[in-house]
Parts: sequence; C-alpha cells; structure tokens
Amino acid sequence: AFLADGSMLFVASRGPAANGEPATLLVYNYDPASARDPVLVDVLPTGVGPTRVLVSPPVAGRELVFVVCFTARMVFVYDPLLRLPIATLAFARGPHALAFDSDPIRPRAYLGDFTHSAVHVVNLMTFDRILTIGVPRTPPEL
Repeated sequence: AFLADGSMLFVASRGPAANGEPATLLVYNYDPASARDPVLVDVLPTGVGPTRVLVSPPVAGRELVFVVCFTARMVFVYDPLLRLPIATLAFARGPHALAFDSDPIRPRAYLGDFTHSAVHVVNLMTFDRILTIGVPRTPPEL
C-alpha cells in the first residue's frame, strides 16, 4: 500500500512462524519520479498472519497504515511518519476485509469479520468499535 503522494510503500511480510521468524511490516521510501527502486527504511512488528495492508484517507490531517492480521485476530494501526504503532484493535475471530469512510468529520473504518459474518464499525479518531452490523455467530468447528 502507498501513501497518497506515493512517497512511502508498506508491505506485509509473513515470516515462517515454524522458523521463529516474526511477521513484519516493511516500510520503504519511494520516489515515483525516479527510476530507482524503493529503499527499505524500517521493519516494524505485526501480529501473526498479516493478510492486508491499507492506507486510510486522512484522519485529523494524516494518513494511517492498517495491517489486518487474520490469524492474530487483530488490526494494527501505524503512524507512517513516526513509523510507530498507535493502536491495536482486537477482534473475536477472522478480521478480513477493511474499508474506509472518508468523511473528515466522522471518519470510520468498516472491518469484515470473515469467521463471524459481521461488519464492525470503528471510529478512526478514537479507535473504538461503535457498532457491529449483523449478528456475530461462531461457526461450528470442523
């Protein structure tokens, strides 16, 4: 995922857990006008099993980077300029799809919970879950 101006690139790396390698978020500086390759500038820890990396529309004047980790049942939120985690959102099971509402007054994220067949609405100013759409149901174990 890129920042809107294309200056930074974020890539999830799923290290093989069996080898003890952690999952990470790779942070690259990038100049879209240059023919040079992106330059790795940081490696940040994530939860197990990152499946998606997305950049939000501006929230209070800044873009945020979201890493959805299905296996860890969490979404990690990073400030791309500070290159620090600023929030961790825990979910019961199966966070999967993520979409953003670009309303500058009430920015929201919509997180699909694949395992529970529900959508969670998150306030991007406070990172509080404010609503769950659907009735979360735990599927029978196989």
